[in-house]
Amino acid sequence: QNIIHGPTPAEIAALPHLEALELSENRLTGTLPHFSSPVLRTFEVAYNELTGTLPEDVGVRHERMVNFNVLGNKLTGPIPESFARVIGLDTLTLSENMFSGTIPSALGEAKSLRYLYLDNNMLMGTIPAAIARVDSALAELWLHENLLSGTIPTTLSDL
Repeated sequence: QNIIHGPTPAEIAALPHLEALELSENRLTGTLPHFSSPVLRTFEVAYNELTGTLPEDVGVRHERMVNFNVLGNKLTGPIPESFARVIGLDTLTLSENMFSGTIPSALGEAKSLRYLYLDNNMLMGTIPAAIARVDSALAELWLHENLLSGTIPTTLSDL
């Protein structure tokens, strides 16, 4: 735990060969810049004071991402469907923010996704059955403390 504060420098986001970014538990503020590195695998900025939305093309820009963690910030808006394009995504942690809208059914296309944490947001609608495919690698799914409705898809019992 450091006391790094202020916005994320654009110079860090522009590093062309950045593979891992770990800036959790600081006092980073502002919006997330667009990170340009196509080899970014680990993105950890949990427990900061970040605001704004996630870039819609986050999955397109970072197809090698394995771990994406923005837990405990003040991020808003929808969950980008482009996360489904991340081939090796193992862990997606969007908990304890203010994400809204529905859970993208496209997340079910993320074949390597084992840990999906969407709890403590303002997500609405139903739980998409597509999240629990027959060949799903999903091991943990946290959805509590949202505004979800409807029934639990029976496909979740097949995990």
